[in-house]
Amino acid sequence: MTERVIICRKLKLVESRAFRRLRYIKQLALTYLVYPGAMHTRFEHSLGVMELATRDFEAIQKKSGELLSSNLKKIGMTVDQAKSLLRATALLHDVGHLPFSHGGDAVLPKNSSGEPAKHEQVSIAFIREHELSDLLEQNLYHGVVEHIALLLGGGQLPPELLILKRLIDGQFDAELKVGWNSV
Repeated sequence: MTERVIICRKLKLVESRAFRRLRYIKQLALTYLVYPGAMHTRFEHSLGVMELATRDFEAIQKKSGELLSSNLKKIGMTVDQAKSLLRATALLHDVGHLPFSHGGDAVLPKNSSGEPAKHEQVSIAFIREHELSDLLEQNLYHGVVEHIALLLGGGQLPPELLILKRLIDGQFDAELKVGWNSV
């Protein structure tokens, strides 16, 4: 897959209504009122998470490419599909954030178990919505939407995809790296 195709696919996601709204949601909620430099948005944050997760994936691929490939083959996935899945998940992981960042989570309705819903659940709902779902399925591979939902915590994750989850929000955590780099 050429770099141009990858850029075009990513651009379609970035131009989606669900992702564009992140331009107006501050990463640090109202902190900018006290610290004027704390102005970055969820939009910028998500682009950074995607970039760092991609770099980490490429480093793993370079060191352990054969192992990675054979592991992914167990679930019928190529390394390129896994990389696309990782990039899309990293890019879209925060599309469910409300204004005022985590402070807005308190107004979310309760989920089916009676617990307050979390922005990750809203992100999954946004991703399953037609605009993003259609873009993802048409431009990546069939089943990518459900794989993204699994990586964001929406079900039982196949062990072969655990490395991708850890790159986004676990042991290797690209999201945390972006947060530390902006402090």
